[in-house]
Amino acid sequence: MSRLMIVVMLLLAAREAAAQGQPPREGSGNGHFGAPVLKVTTIRDQGAVMLGGRGGWNVSPSLVLGFGAYGTMTEVDAAPGVMPAASYALDVKIETFGFDMEYAVRPAAPTHLTLTAFVGGAANHYYKDGTNEQEGETDFMLVLEPSVGVERRVTRWLHLNLAASYRLLGGVEQAGLQAGDLQGPSAVLAAKIGRF
Repeated sequence: MSRLMIVVMLLLAAREAAAQGQPPREGSGNGHFGAPVLKVTTIRDQGAVMLGGRGGWNVSPSLVLGFGAYGTMTEVDAAPGVMPAASYALDVKIETFGFDMEYAVRPAAPTHLTLTAFVGGAANHYYKDGTNEQEGETDFMLVLEPSVGVERRVTRWLHLNLAASYRLLGGVEQAGLQAGDLQGPSAVLAAKIGRF
């Protein structure tokens, strides 16, 4: 999945680079983009890094509708003894996926404010420490993650967005976990590549 996202981003970048000789668009509201996303967050009061991506369509110069998916890339230690059958240490992993709506305040300005609401599903799992061997069942939850950010136009086809978000989860049923273990703030960096 990660490789596919990278290929799509590179194709979008190449397409936009080829279009550099064309006159600039005037924010018609028909743009689209893809963005690799890095989130620095906390899970179970431990620092964690989530990677993923998002894509969106400008339905107006200010309003973007899109989707995204993110997953933990660093190890997060589970509480000892959460699965009595496991005599070894476990890690917790979480993935989120869903739809987002972004509103840009004064989108024609080179630097502008963005407000985003991400809503969808999430899944958490236990893994044997240091491996990809899942232990037990997957727990599915609801997620809501509002954010506020500052976006900077670097070129006609590249925008950088730095945001702060807060992840809220409902329906956590995994043994040894509560919603508060998985909820928390994030610092988010996205590199939007596309037509704006």
